[in-house]
Amino acid sequence: MTRLLLLLALLCAWVTPLYAHTRSESHSTWAVDGSLVHLTFSMTDIEVKRLNPNGPLLDDNALIAYLFPRLGATAQGKACPLAVSPHAVTAATGFRRIEMIYNCASPQDIVLHDSALFDRVPTHFNMAQIQTAKMALILVAFALTMAFRRPLLRPDAAEA
Repeated sequence: MTRLLLLLALLCAWVTPLYAHTRSESHSTWAVDGSLVHLTFSMTDIEVKRLNPNGPLLDDNALIAYLFPRLGATAQGKACPLAVSPHAVTAATGFRRIEMIYNCASPQDIVLHDSALFDRVPTHFNMAQIQTAKMALILVAFALTMAFRRPLLRPDAAEA
């Protein structure tokens, strides 16, 4: 019986690493305040390396160039322009954080978009924290398109 358990333990020790992998994930914090949308997008250096697997780790400008067309907001169907240039902010060792602030033409019908890394890693997911004046959500998204219509921003609108 002892030999059988030892053999089973060795077999498990040999098989387990074959299925081990590093989960692909990123984190985003979206704050919707009227017509302003503040986004902080965080990812590990492992995720950054996936963007240039055969070359050096992307610098902040190259990372921003990759993220910029894949993140954003629209209001009433029109893209929200950036209020300031996207920039890197301080992050813990082994992590990268990029900040983008959008100034939408209207606070009505704001839609958030995130398709970053899904084109490189099909199983990637983003842990998104979304805050407005009236609510906060935490979502695990495999692709993010989140709409904020006026009734969601003002639950009391139905009473008016």
